[in-house]
Amino acid sequence: NDLMYISNYTMQEAQEMLTGEGWTRAVFVREPKERVLSAFLNKFVEEPTFYVQKCCQEKFFHLDAEREQCKSKKQEGDFVYFLNRTLDCSNPHWTPQVDAIDNKWWKQISFVGYMDHVADDAEKLLKQIRSSKGTSAWEDYGKSGWGSSGTNAFMVRDTAHHATNAHDKLRKYYTPCTERFVERNWETEWEQHMYSFTPFRLFNESEYPGDEDCEI
Repeated sequence: NDLMYISNYTMQEAQEMLTGEGWTRAVFVREPKERVLSAFLNKFVEEPTFYVQKCCQEKFFHLDAEREQCKSKKQEGDFVYFLNRTLDCSNPHWTPQVDAIDNKWWKQISFVGYMDHVADDAEKLLKQIRSSKGTSAWEDYGKSGWGSSGTNAFMVRDTAHHATNAHDKLRKYYTPCTERFVERNWETEWEQHMYSFTPFRLFNESEYPGDEDCEI
């Protein structure tokens, strides 16, 4: 994908990027319930080989039948199976976003944006970055030149395609019990002090059974 990662740089260069005053360190995060569902729809349901190669391998199972069941569940698009397997088959697409950065580096983050209004936050970020000429990164690079026509602003695009329309599908895939599962196993996302998500519930309180009845 032609992206440069921190591992592409020397230790000295990486240290400067992570601590130097001349660098702006930004992260963009996504609401956890929406993100987990999007990972399921994209990596489990839509992509034909990604999940099988990552999570249906011998290192996870002793028996051939278990590996075949994993492949079968992928073919069926079993959301409950996917959720349970996130506990033993971790991947950056669905593990908590807070875990992507070591705790010691979070205090070095300069800007946190949110994917549900990514275009506005990207503009805000680029306007904060100034060149030696006094112009902003938004003026120099962000205002135009993006998209298939080359006339869009940075990140002004149909983000719903990449997001797999997950927000509109939450109720279609979640049940009260699977929603609680995500709240419990991704709770660090709501506890992180560097970013915050407005808590919400997909169902009426009367629809949530007791914890003892919510084994998935």
